[in-house]
Amino acid sequence: RVPAPDPNPPTLAKADGVEWPGLMAIYHGVNWWGDETVVTAIKEAHFGASGCAEFQVDQVTKRGLHSFVFLWAHEAGTVPWKFRDDDTVLCYYLGDRIPPGGWGKWAGLEAAAYRADPLHPAVFSMSPQAWGGIEVYFPIVRGRAIQYYHYSWDSGRLPHMHYAFLEQYRQQSAANGQVPIIRLLESRPEDMRKTNRDIFTSLAYGVRGFQYGGAIFDGGKRDERGVPVQNHLGKVAAKANLAIEAFSPVFRRARNVDTFNVHPLPRGCKTVPPDYWVRLGGAEVCMGEFADRFASYLVLANRNAFGASQAVLQFAEKGLKVSKMNKNLGYWEDLPLKEEPNGLSSVAVPLEEADGELVRVIGHCVKPTITGPLQFVGKARVAIASGNHSGTIRYTLDGTAPTRESRAYKSPFEIAGTTKVRAIFTRGSTNESAVAEATFTKVQPQKVDGKQVGPGVAYEYYEGSWTALPEFDKLKPAGTGKRADMSLKASRRENEYGLRFSGYLDIKTAGSYTFSLCSDDGSRL
Repeated sequence: RVPAPDPNPPTLAKADGVEWPGLMAIYHGVNWWGDETVVTAIKEAHFGASGCAEFQVDQVTKRGLHSFVFLWAHEAGTVPWKFRDDDTVLCYYLGDRIPPGGWGKWAGLEAAAYRADPLHPAVFSMSPQAWGGIEVYFPIVRGRAIQYYHYSWDSGRLPHMHYAFLEQYRQQSAANGQVPIIRLLESRPEDMRKTNRDIFTSLAYGVRGFQYGGAIFDGGKRDERGVPVQNHLGKVAAKANLAIEAFSPVFRRARNVDTFNVHPLPRGCKTVPPDYWVRLGGAEVCMGEFADRFASYLVLANRNAFGASQAVLQFAEKGLKVSKMNKNLGYWEDLPLKEEPNGLSSVAVPLEEADGELVRVIGHCVKPTITGPLQFVGKARVAIASGNHSGTIRYTLDGTAPTRESRAYKSPFEIAGTTKVRAIFTRGSTNESAVAEATFTKVQPQKVDGKQVGPGVAYEYYEGSWTALPEFDKLKPAGTGKRADMSLKASRRENEYGLRFSGYLDIKTAGSYTFSLCSDDGSRL
């Protein structure tokens, strides 16, 4: 028999089919009822979607906008059925400011919406600064998107946690199939630069929907067509929305890899590692790294809402082509790289106040990974691998920098003495990765209990299904070996296996030591 499909599978299974069109600015404001000129005004402010009721979807669609459909709870299992084949629908909005105590009920509504329309997610907004609970949203709700609001400029709403919340949502999205994050913002009538700062820094953290609006039209004023006129808030919003519109095609495919900041670090932030493929400099700069199969992309955001800044990018690789999106006209402009005395190439990208830029990098190659025992007795086996495609790994064993003329890696090899292995990945006639290196040190064995022992721990790997910890001495191992640490990576499958590690511990300082072990199914120390 073929089992019935799960009516509410986990997020990772549900997120596979979600349709999400890149980036989206979503208008969340007045109900226009039958006045379709308001929809025209929303479109001309460069919003990509509009909040609407079911009966207004057609009005939104015929103006080339996506629909952010507001539903009553009792409609979750019925209305989405009507739009399951409509690619102009963005998602369904089920509720506002729902605390974790109510998520069980709303999980049922999301499941009903999923059964009716598996392609378009259903969301409700949550408040991270009031309730927390970000880490249990997906286990409870199994949502296909995640939405939250944080008015980070209000003193009572933990403004210092702006970046920490962004990082938490970024990590939760990545762990659950890169589901879309929607952030509910507010138009700041006292200074729209605050809203813009939140848009571009959120974009660097992988947010793909920005829901805001408010009073961006000038009261009852209308142009000669009868379309509401933008006020000064609307003009600033339209400029930011135009950038989102220009960036959007990239983010149909590109997904967030990581996000970094420069010092001084806000809470919850981290800097670029010193040996990373791109290095970041400047003042008050945030950088989100994204990638698809064709290129790498860097979202550069100015954390300073009230002053201009500059991001400085440095690259160790050769042959890169760097360009910047013209966010007003929607095309790529080349950025010439400057060769530095230290062998790096660099480019400076100006950032206006509360603004951001999208940079494309073509030709980036991930540097190889070099594996083997860092300390060994006798001989050691070294392997080099690369996550890139259609290229060659070149390596050296004498500590010199590898070049295109260095030895090509074909298979793992043995070393008999202390060796520094350095490697690069090359593609075509120009592209080269940064240099990877690892030092493998030969050590003298120690004599213990009449045995000669070296670094690492021996392991025995067993396969079987047991209700209690077996007597390993009576079993034949399916594999044996030695590792640098006691790790479950020595196993060959997810379940129904056992591992036994043995070795000697060299305690150099006398004292009292406590050893402990914890496990899920069974263990013995």
